[in-house]
Amino acid sequence: MSIAHCFVRHFQRRHPRELGAPEVEAFLAMLANEERRVSACAHNQALSALLFLYRAGLEQELPWLDNV
Repeated sequence: MSIAHCFVRHFQRRHPRELGAPEVEAFLAMLANEERRVSACAHNQALSALLFLYRAGLEQELPWLDNV
């Protein structure tokens, strides 16, 4: 399952255009919490995937995402 798919499912299948910085930050925090414990590499990969989703897939430049 792709990161984008997990992201959308995590927020009850809401379209990523409806989601913003708080949701992205919450998703990344969820990945890093004690239950999931993803590695730093996997966390960075998730961030990169979300950047790609918004920039290339949705053609939205989101400067706030660079600071997450």
